[in-house]
Amino acid sequence: MNERIRELQSKSYLMCKQIVDDDGRVVVTPDKWFDMFAELLIKECVECCDEVANEADAMKNSKFVTDTGRMLHEGMWGGATNSGITIKNRFGVEE
Repeated sequence: MNERIRELQSKSYLMCKQIVDDDGRVVVTPDKWFDMFAELLIKECVECCDEVANEADAMKNSKFVTDTGRMLHEGMWGGATNSGITIKNRFGVEE
């Protein structure tokens, strides 16, 4: 497991510690922690797609790119954008 996954694991646990019941007790159930961890992990994957899309968009608008390169980067932008949307829809993660 890499360091970023460990960071998300810790972050999800800390997020769970902020959930309190009606008596003011902290509620950290394995299910709730897993849900938060999974949501953070999915959002991280979508952010990766967004980064690729943004880089491809910047490249296609560069004055140094040929028409063929522009088409390639346009395709990369579309693929990355659609992948991010598909991941969010597949796992039911909202913005």
